[in-house]
Amino acid sequence: MRSSTASSVSCRASKASFAWSLLNPPDNISIVDVGADMEHLKKFAQNKNINYISVGLECAHAVKMDLDDASLRLPFESLSIDYVVCLDVLEHVEHIYSLFSEICRISSSRVLIALPNPYRSFFNLLVSGNYSAEYGLKYYNLPYDKPPLDRHRWFYSPQEAKKFVNTQASLHGFTSKLIYEEGSSHFCAPSLKRRFLSLVDRYMLRGRIASLGVLTGRMWFQLDRIKF
Repeated sequence: MRSSTASSVSCRASKASFAWSLLNPPDNISIVDVGADMEHLKKFAQNKNINYISVGLECAHAVKMDLDDASLRLPFESLSIDYVVCLDVLEHVEHIYSLFSEICRISSSRVLIALPNPYRSFFNLLVSGNYSAEYGLKYYNLPYDKPPLDRHRWFYSPQEAKKFVNTQASLHGFTSKLIYEEGSSHFCAPSLKRRFLSLVDRYMLRGRIASLGVLTGRMWFQLDRIKF
């Protein structure tokens, strides 16, 4: 398992490019992109004669549907799709177990999942001083006028995320491994504040900041179907 600085896959386009490098799919297979956003993976698939199918609420998606449904059933036969991709999507849906189950059901070979680290977001808010009473913590704030268009339903630690993916993968006949973990060897804060936090961590928290998972970023998981 490798790690990187968060800046390497900071925007959605670069995230798609990085995801494709992790997938490294062979030619002439099928890929379903669940919650495909702006279909950033599509251009890579076209270069390899891959049947790319996007699923989500955007008009451009090949399959337009609400992914947050307890009775969700993706419109594909079981084991009919070679690779399934789900990048920064699961944390947005209330019925996360239903969506995870469906992703596994349709995949005959491999699943790539990316999950952000809410602990890091909250920690960075505390140490960076970028809090605003108007907006609060991105994805977790409570707007006073109207519901947000984009929010996260789940607040979890990296340890919880890893256990969740490993457990659900096993239940659905897959092996699971964390293949990439974005992160940094330092605090995301100005140098003086970073030095202060290092001292607090050393003498008050006994080095527990790293163990709490606040220094790592997005987690990338590869699931492979168990062959019998």
